[in-house]
Amino acid sequence: MPYEPAPAITLWRRSELDLPPPKVKVPAATKTEVIVHHSGGTELGRADFLAWWRSIYDFHTRTNGWIDIGYNLGVATDRHDPNKAHILEGRGWNGVGAHTIGHNTAGLGVCYLRNGIATPGIKRAIRFLFEEASKTLGSPLRA
Repeated sequence: MPYEPAPAITLWRRSELDLPPPKVKVPAATKTEVIVHHSGGTELGRADFLAWWRSIYDFHTRTNGWIDIGYNLGVATDRHDPNKAHILEGRGWNGVGAHTIGHNTAGLGVCYLRNGIATPGIKRAIRFLFEEASKTLGSPLRA
């Protein structure tokens, strides 16, 4: 069951997304930066953003032939309240990403699911991830 690590932010673990465990991990201390991408499309609400995240996983693994989804984490807005957001686990905090050539080990790759400008909820969730990663590592990451 997803939980709220912060007010109006819900975290979905890989197991809740029907994704297998990540395959490649590195010590969290190797993360020195956060890299934010966005995936175009139409955000239609909870069931749809979960399907959207799974479709990115399928594209990365089946079409691209990668071992996993390319991003460490995803962020989606809530259809009914743009101030709320959902964090979706990809390769996780310690995963080696496939999001930015030359930055996959050191970078925490975050992809927000929205065609266009991030909602207030998405911005809060990305800030939350940035602060959590910096707190966990004991020093601020670069954005």
